[in-house]
Amino acid sequence: MTTRRALFVALLLAMLAPVGQALAAPQVTLYYFHRNLRCMTCVALGDITAQVAEVAFKKQLADGTLEFHVVNYETTGNEHFVEDFKLEMPAAVLAAVAGDSVVAWKNLERIWDLSEDHKALEAYLKGEITAFLAAPVAVTAP
Repeated sequence: MTTRRALFVALLLAMLAPVGQALAAPQVTLYYFHRNLRCMTCVALGDITAQVAEVAFKKQLADGTLEFHVVNYETTGNEHFVEDFKLEMPAAVLAAVAGDSVVAWKNLERIWDLSEDHKALEAYLKGEITAFLAAPVAVTAP
């Protein structure tokens, strides 16, 4: 009887595993997108975005809750990001991915307004990343 029960429990767990995976929170990626040619402001925005990700979200990067990527959207193979995220210029974008699909994304457009005030830029990035990790909601539909 114990063997039958163990087999039943194992079968039940195997059947429920995909349900648990489907209900899991989506993976969140923070991108900093840039062009081939980068001005001083573009470089600084990328550096500050990287610093915020690597320092303020060190735990989330380590446990896989958050990923961070710097991407040149003019490099062959990366052009799709322009259409995917409606990029018009270098940008920081948060994207929630479930499986192979982006389920929500947000362009952090205020980075340009705050580019001269590094403390305010850091606070803005921290706030937006924290909020998106808690509840990824698309501001602009993907």
